[in-house]
Amino acid sequence: MCCTLLVFFVHFVVSSFEPQSAQRTQKDVQFDTAFSIHTNTPHLCGRRRTFISFLTPFYKMMRTIFSCMAVFAALTLISGCSDRIATIKVTGTITLDGQPLAGANVNFSPKVEGEGNPGFGVTDANGRYTLQTLAGAADAGTTPGEYLVTVTKTASQAPPPTSDELEEMERSGIRYDSAATAASLVPPRYGRRDESGLTALVEKGKQNVFNFDLVQ
Repeated sequence: MCCTLLVFFVHFVVSSFEPQSAQRTQKDVQFDTAFSIHTNTPHLCGRRRTFISFLTPFYKMMRTIFSCMAVFAALTLISGCSDRIATIKVTGTITLDGQPLAGANVNFSPKVEGEGNPGFGVTDANGRYTLQTLAGAADAGTTPGEYLVTVTKTASQAPPPTSDELEEMERSGIRYDSAATAASLVPPRYGRRDESGLTALVEKGKQNVFNFDLVQ
């Protein structure tokens, strides 16, 4: 895709600055003849060719400049297309006491900093998740390495306050904390990387399917 855009972009820019031909056309002959008859002056073809010959070096210079600009812009485009990292597909299923856990946030964090890329995913109705990273393509997994895994899911314990209630709380010096109104639907330990007890070793050439059964 990027290479196709490069070819069309460079061709368009370069062709836009192609110098016009200095060859005398039939239209030129008709114009010069009519002008000579009515004004009793010699034909203009010689002067026209001289003028065009004078401008040709400038056309070539401008064409070279804009060709270089087009190539630079195209290389920048290709560089942007290749920014994504190479990843390995990672999938799995999250259950809670044997039942699929839908809407849970799954996070993989490298056990050793720099040896892997943090990945994240959300479980569907069947508890299945597909991992992805910020630097990789969507649902493309993460890079090889050893990871600590956390799983979280919260539910609101109370509806958020209305605008009038928020104004009243502000006047009373009370700060609204949305986190305080949320309850964890899984044991909190699964949300702490050093306490969850969940690990995964992502390896190249393997299936990399990690299923975790959480218990209350």
